[in-house]
Amino acid sequence: MIMAESKLYTFMNLFGSKFKSKDYDDPDGVKLTEIEIPIIQRDYAQGRKSNEVGKVRRDFLGALYDGLMDCQPISLDFVYGDVTSHGKMIPLDGQQRLTTLFLLHWYIAKRENIEEQQYEFLNHFTYETRDSARQFFHELVAYNPDFSSNSLSDDIEDQNWFPYEWKKDPTIVSALVMIDAIHKKFGPAIEKIKAESNGEDSLWKRLKEGMISFYFLPIHEMGLTDDLYIKMNSRGKPLTLFEHFKAALERQLKKYDKETAVRIIKKIDLQWTDMLWPYRGSNNIIDDEFMAYFAFISNVIYYKAGQKPEADPFTVIEELFNVNNPDVDNNIIYFEKMFDIWCSIGDITSFFKDIYTKDEHESGKITVFFPINNVRGEVNPFLECCWNFGVLNGLGNRTFTLSKFLWLYSVTDWLRNKDVISRDDAIRRLRVINNLINASEFEIRADKMPSILAQTDKIMLDGEIDQEMVSYSKLQMKEEQDKLDFLALNPDEAELVYKLEDHPLLRGTISVIGLSHLDLSEKFYELFNDSIDRQLINCALLTIGDYSQLFRWRYQLGSRVDNSWMNLFHPSNERVGFSNTNRILCQLLTDLNDINNEALQKLVDSYLQKATIFDWRYYMVKYPQMRTEPYGMFYWWNYKNSGNQRYDFIIMHTEKSIGGKNWYAFLKVLYELCSEATDDLYLADYAYSGEGKYLYLTTSAHKYKISVTQTGFEVENDNDNEVRKFDVPQNSVGLDIEDRVVIGKRLIEELRTADK
Repeated sequence: MIMAESKLYTFMNLFGSKFKSKDYDDPDGVKLTEIEIPIIQRDYAQGRKSNEVGKVRRDFLGALYDGLMDCQPISLDFVYGDVTSHGKMIPLDGQQRLTTLFLLHWYIAKRENIEEQQYEFLNHFTYETRDSARQFFHELVAYNPDFSSNSLSDDIEDQNWFPYEWKKDPTIVSALVMIDAIHKKFGPAIEKIKAESNGEDSLWKRLKEGMISFYFLPIHEMGLTDDLYIKMNSRGKPLTLFEHFKAALERQLKKYDKETAVRIIKKIDLQWTDMLWPYRGSNNIIDDEFMAYFAFISNVIYYKAGQKPEADPFTVIEELFNVNNPDVDNNIIYFEKMFDIWCSIGDITSFFKDIYTKDEHESGKITVFFPINNVRGEVNPFLECCWNFGVLNGLGNRTFTLSKFLWLYSVTDWLRNKDVISRDDAIRRLRVINNLINASEFEIRADKMPSILAQTDKIMLDGEIDQEMVSYSKLQMKEEQDKLDFLALNPDEAELVYKLEDHPLLRGTISVIGLSHLDLSEKFYELFNDSIDRQLINCALLTIGDYSQLFRWRYQLGSRVDNSWMNLFHPSNERVGFSNTNRILCQLLTDLNDINNEALQKLVDSYLQKATIFDWRYYMVKYPQMRTEPYGMFYWWNYKNSGNQRYDFIIMHTEKSIGGKNWYAFLKVLYELCSEATDDLYLADYAYSGEGKYLYLTTSAHKYKISVTQTGFEVENDNDNEVRKFDVPQNSVGLDIEDRVVIGKRLIEELRTADK
């Protein structure tokens, strides 16, 4: 945040101006006589030959060119530095711009045959970084180029004062590239102005008139210390885009309207910088934060226009703020408004702290479950955007996800319309958006963003949900509309609904309990807390009925991990059985008076004691070996025809792929129960492979292969290839009436005994 008074200077009049020095107490200051780029600064980089820097170079020279040719003053932002008692200015930030200005002044002075005393100040610009760079700039001022050459750099390298090893100095190499770029850009213009004005006008004259300027602030006047040198020069990047971006923006806005350009550039320098300052990075500047939020704004504009967002900020300026763009008025208004809204609310951190909380319910606030990707741990989408927009994680995915994009966008929707949206309405609508985002993992995609943003606008501005619009999850949109209708008639129930929404396993989706069972909300919280064994909950539900859900080809049950329960509690058009989950869960909650592990275990024990028919639920409840895998996923080979009533089903180790480890459930149980005292059993990891179809028993005489069938077990003898069937007693509909695990254990023991 700039505290000292700043003034505009040109590269020319900076020399000779007076500034206060930290080690000199003269109230009038000392006269600046020299600019020295210190050793701590990186090499001059605007002449590098990479594509990115080439773009920056062209745009920056384009901004300087337009300012000089159109006689429209252009400001190059702030230059920070220290002024010694001897009048030497040591730049802290702005080295790149100062070096380019030196080269531009040198070129124009030489090209227009300016008297030597007028450009004598160029002799007082030097580099301390390397002796070669210092000598190069000194020799350059004395050198008179042959401007008829297409490549001034080639001529310079041919001079006897230019040793071969200078070609290895990155600052010199960059300077030569920039000289050629200036020659190509400004050479024809100089001749044109000279011819048209009969020598009465020149670019040098326009430089003297202040067409290119910048603010200079000695760090001593800013109240800063020398330590800032290290902080501001440790950013680790070859070149910042911000100063070039701002120059290009100003140039484009001036073509649209000069007053608009002046107003917006002033806001960037003052109000918007002050607003972003609390979120500055470790480099103590807000360049990256500004560019990140600008990228967010431009993405919104592109999405709303049904276009793919443009990543290059200079192309964004050219496309969105071009006077030939039919939406240019709205684009500029939106851009300015999107920055202004944060200036109007004061402390942004406190603003979000009053609205959002993390991971658990807090009355009057909205609970968010997004991963927090900032070292401060703030629940603050604006901060997340400024620090993470465009950043990819180790897997190549966005750190600032599209879900967070919509989270921030919904807040800006309110702030841009605070005059017509009350705070209470805004908080309720933001909660709806939060719920929709949480329930729309598969719907939130870049190609759907235009319709999702339109739906968000509809909700935030009108308080309505357009269920015909293809945007967020249709099931969740219906639930949100049901809740709006319900709370309109039952406003006293709002806190109960909101608390249920904020449970970490529900995250806005409460249909597994339902509006008609809100009285079970507290019991739901008691059941799903860290003190209750999740597998006991799974078993207790199975004692009541089949609460599993079929998702495409695999069945989901609850497990020890939360993700399995979240899958069950969030309905999907592709998931069958949600109504059973709802009915059975509500029945369990209704039946339980006390909710603890002991009460659940009592239900399980009673169920097992009373069982006379042993379907798959019985085995799942009785044998924990079927419940060891984390995701609670099971696969029935013949699920399309027989549902999940068969016994030859598979336990999946993974959540979504049958390609991961998996085992026939009963073979896995038998393996774990019967191999405790001996190592004669072997079970492969993949049930669908040839080897994985069997449980192998190796005795002194034989190697048996045991497989599970709908009616019992089959045993193959590797010696005679005889297949023997061992049937489990079943009723008329093919369900076990004796425990097949007990029978399987007896079978294995008999095979072992027979071969002794």
